[in-house]
Amino acid sequence: MVWIIEARLHAIERVPSEGRGKSAKYVPIRFAYQNKLNNDERMMLAFDALVLSKVLGRPVGLGKIIHGEEQATLKVKTSGMSTQVMNHIKKIIKLLSVHSPPDISLNRHCSECEFQDHCRKIAI
Repeated sequence: MVWIIEARLHAIERVPSEGRGKSAKYVPIRFAYQNKLNNDERMMLAFDALVLSKVLGRPVGLGKIIHGEEQATLKVKTSGMSTQVMNHIKKIIKLLSVHSPPDISLNRHCSECEFQDHCRKIAI
């Protein structure tokens, strides 16, 4: 199966090679406004690294997130997250291949949604 995946990278840092005959490394960078990051930001960075590795034809094992008011930099080892990212991609492909709507599930944010009553009736 051939997957066509696309990402909009915020930035890429080129790290010069460490010696003759070695290629330069490329590090995807994401920017986030939050001071405290959650796992979603790391997963999106890992997805960026996966897409970049497909384009480059070699692994991209490190990424950076610049975040918060102080523009703190968090280095993330994306190589260990690739299996998790691939599992999410497979789930999305499965959802998109089915021609019926997904099962309704009520979430914490339902109380803020204008469709709360409608979804609740269907879920019950």
